[in-house]
Amino acid sequence: MKFAVIVMKLLVVSALFLVSNYNLHLADQHERQVFLNLYSSWMGDLYQNLRSLTGYVVKFEWLPSNNLTQEDLENSNNFKFSKG
Repeated sequence: MKFAVIVMKLLVVSALFLVSNYNLHLADQHERQVFLNLYSSWMGDLYQNLRSLTGYVVKFEWLPSNNLTQEDLENSNNFKFSKG
């Protein structure tokens, strides 16, 4: 639920930035159409960027390599958590 609220707030703020930066008056039919075109273009770009990012995340090698050295294993055993 919180995530959906945050996403909605970001979408509203982005719409307000478009209105402010392009000095649009949404009461005017022509400027409302300009706003819709700009906003839909922005949403399309956002979708493409998220799609690319997801592709990079999926293709990323998340598992460690199998060629760990003895020094790597010793360093990992020396790691201590601090209480606090």
